[in-house]
Amino acid sequence: MTEFLYYRGRVALHAILRGLGVGPGDEVIVQAYTCAAVIEPLQRLQAVPVYVDIDRTTYTMDLSRLAAAVTGRTRAIVVQHTFGTPVDLDRVLKIAGNVPVVEDCAHITEPAERGPVGRTGVAAFYSYEWGKPVIAGVGGKAVVNDERLAATMREQYAAYTPPPSRREAVMTAQFLAHQVATELGVTWRLRALYRRLSRLGLVVGSYAADVAASPEYEWRMTRSVRRRLPRRTARARKQLTRRAAVAARYRAGVTRLGFDVPTPVTPPLRVPVAVPDKRGLLDEAARRRLEVGDWFTTPVHPLTGADLEAAGYRPGSCPNAEWAAEHVVSFPVRADISPHDVERGLDLLDSPDTGEGPRILSGPFTDAQIRAVAEMHATEVAHGFLSSLGVPALEVLYRHVADSRHCALFLAVDGGRPVGYICGSLDTAALVREFIRRRWWVAAPALLPRLLRPGRIFRAIETLRYAQAGDDLPRAEVINFVVRPPVRGAGLAQDLFERLMDWFSEHGETAVKMVTGEQQRRAHGFYRKVGAELRGHTSIHSGAASRVYLYRTALRQQNPQTTP
Repeated sequence: MTEFLYYRGRVALHAILRGLGVGPGDEVIVQAYTCAAVIEPLQRLQAVPVYVDIDRTTYTMDLSRLAAAVTGRTRAIVVQHTFGTPVDLDRVLKIAGNVPVVEDCAHITEPAERGPVGRTGVAAFYSYEWGKPVIAGVGGKAVVNDERLAATMREQYAAYTPPPSRREAVMTAQFLAHQVATELGVTWRLRALYRRLSRLGLVVGSYAADVAASPEYEWRMTRSVRRRLPRRTARARKQLTRRAAVAARYRAGVTRLGFDVPTPVTPPLRVPVAVPDKRGLLDEAARRRLEVGDWFTTPVHPLTGADLEAAGYRPGSCPNAEWAAEHVVSFPVRADISPHDVERGLDLLDSPDTGEGPRILSGPFTDAQIRAVAEMHATEVAHGFLSSLGVPALEVLYRHVADSRHCALFLAVDGGRPVGYICGSLDTAALVREFIRRRWWVAAPALLPRLLRPGRIFRAIETLRYAQAGDDLPRAEVINFVVRPPVRGAGLAQDLFERLMDWFSEHGETAVKMVTGEQQRRAHGFYRKVGAELRGHTSIHSGAASRVYLYRTALRQQNPQTTP
């Protein structure tokens, strides 16, 4: 195995194809639903791209169509591990026969140990630009597994030169700007600005204006990228476990919502999902400030019209690729994606903002939304102890609930107006301890004026005792559950309940308790309807009887009426 470092990933592909002797008129098989960067090297070599359609399940090349594309003029097959989903390389090699196979590993984190991906074909190429698994700056690498090809490329590599000093400085500045944007969490929001600046020539863009004249295809990797690449690669490998957890959360949620997603053997770069209204969903994602990818937007992203035809693509030739370009969005799989970020993405898929009917949100919540939750609590649970503390105190409590890792809060809105909510805790005692430790200085001004009465102090002590009490019931608990009267009876309560039970299930909870006042007849009827069992009676506050229900989350598969 021999490695060569080039200015970009596409320069590495160009060097590989050049080393294989690809020239004018030769055919190179590529998949549609790809990037123009893959086609640029073919255009520079004056080779003919032969597009093979994709499989709608994996978004990688449909191998049942590959054999028909191979002809006597085929000089190479480039297989793309789209979104990080590996192609069936054994099957590719059987179909290819003596035709060299090159792997596009731009969406793959190169493993520390040898494996099939990146090591099966005669060569593979990687990219380290923005949006890739390893971000080290503009740069690319060729990993050559065939000794004869490596010898040829070694001779040719001697003619490659470092980029000019000015370009080196510009690329270093762009990388530093990307790092700052990443720390601020605004990288993806600056994509449109980056594209505009690249068109104006103020930054180095992603695509060459004139492929044939571009000097980039004669350059090696910049010195700064070469220095930082080992460190960035090692960091990316350490993050694979966290990325795998993010991908698993997405897969579980997306599958639960009824969407099909590929099953990569390693953490993918992105989780692709086909949606009915791609443009509408992307617009809604922008409104919610959610990071959702639009690529690939055409069979050869981002080319359209005459540029697409100039790249050798014939409209209608790859219907699956065109369908995917029209319908597929993708969610990022990075180590810094939190469970909350994943839940927001799933909310987007589950409840696009069509303006019709209630939607259920999982945050982040605005101050106005938290205040609405506090007001619903104060008015709909008017006789409870917490309601007696007033809306300002309840706002502090619900802000903590919304931010706590022990809790989940789901808010139902209709036409932008909050109409119900449900919240639950994995461990109420831990929640209370966390609240006292982290929020006492905020809570004190709101709570003390209300608590400085003998009766309320005693009830506060009773509440704390309840939270700390140990019994044979599960710690997981529904804290509060409200649906406003105008929207009751429309199934919203059941939808909210299911969302919270899904959250408990995802956190490994098999049973959840609900404690509800004896006078809350509507709540008792609802819990009986969803299959909760009455486990007994309790009294959180003296003179106020409550019922204790137990709900086993496994019942959701057995009780169809609880399915939203």
